[in-house]
Amino acid sequence: MLTHYFYPENSKINDFVIGLKDKGYIVEVLTGKPNYPKGEFFDGYSFFGQSKQSYKGIKVHRVPVFSRKKGGSFRLILNFCSAAFFSTLKIFLIKRPFDRVLVFAPSPITTAIPAILYKYFFRKTVVELWLQDLWPHTFFVASGIRNKYIHWLVTQLSLWIYRHMDVIYSQSKGFGNELIQMGIDSSKIHFLPNYSEDFYRPLIESTITRKTLNLPKDSQVLMFAGNIGESQNFELIIESAAFLRKQYPRLFWAIIGDGRFRQRAEFLVNKEGLENVFHFYGSYPPEKMPHFFHHADALIISLRDELTFNLTIPSKLQSYLACQKPIIGIIRGEAAVVIKESQSGIVVDNLDKRSVVKGVASFLNSSQKTKDTMSIKALEYYQENFSRQSVLNRYFEIAMK
Repeated sequence: MLTHYFYPENSKINDFVIGLKDKGYIVEVLTGKPNYPKGEFFDGYSFFGQSKQSYKGIKVHRVPVFSRKKGGSFRLILNFCSAAFFSTLKIFLIKRPFDRVLVFAPSPITTAIPAILYKYFFRKTVVELWLQDLWPHTFFVASGIRNKYIHWLVTQLSLWIYRHMDVIYSQSKGFGNELIQMGIDSSKIHFLPNYSEDFYRPLIESTITRKTLNLPKDSQVLMFAGNIGESQNFELIIESAAFLRKQYPRLFWAIIGDGRFRQRAEFLVNKEGLENVFHFYGSYPPEKMPHFFHHADALIISLRDELTFNLTIPSKLQSYLACQKPIIGIIRGEAAVVIKESQSGIVVDNLDKRSVVKGVASFLNSSQKTKDTMSIKALEYYQENFSRQSVLNRYFEIAMK
């Protein structure tokens, strides 16, 4: 398993490798030193230290990477390139052939380069790509780079990677369709959605109390969990919160997570005078998320209106559905389709302040029966379409053909 992110970083692949091991497969993980999302190495890690570990009985090989720091374009590119370079060296030093090399590929797509080079030397090895972010689209949206030469280079690199993969698993059907439009052979593209770990489930009661969270008495809580980046459209959320404050004084916004935009978001909250109704709790282990969700009246998922985001199904959506909570989607595309199809919440199609305010107000004004129905529908849809076992079974069905 080649992955840019791995435990102790919060990554969906952490559980997937356990699923492979539980099926009887011998799995080894090749990854970098953990530094996401804060940009600094986790405690106990450094550029040179901790090269070998074990994670729940799975051997983990770690390579040096330049940390992301505050996430400027140069530091991100350095982080991506160093991981690809040192992973290429490491995969050959392991000194034994693998039957399959599966690349888990949120950004950066460069994680796949060592797998392709490895295949050139071990012809019987099957290389697979589980695509989480669609490059080159995601790279340019996230980096803001517009240089035509870099655009050409990243585009050609992405196409080269896709063409050299034996199998491509697409986390959304939209990704698959876009790959076909890019000229990639449709016969090797398969839909394989993300799922949520088993600890994402409805809770009757939580070890975290409303008092611990300092939630105002009788407040209505809208909760966001995950990465706080520019892609999540936080400026729009904060503008809408400021507008809604007078009409809904009991409305409280709880933000769980961290990221490059957090400092800017906190500045905007203070600027709007929302400190008493908008709180940032920081990052917590994924296992804690259901305990936070337990106190939410609705969970928020938000992304900017960009092609690559509209084609994706953010993995947090599965986590939200699994915890049986209504969802407010400030989002377009595939994720919006899932929310509408599942009847699990409210979708704001037009990503402007007026539409967000209208959508949130519509939810807040809904009857408790309507909200309860949304909750029930959310879990039913998750169990039918995104459960852990169904996704693992689908992977084995495709991989073992």
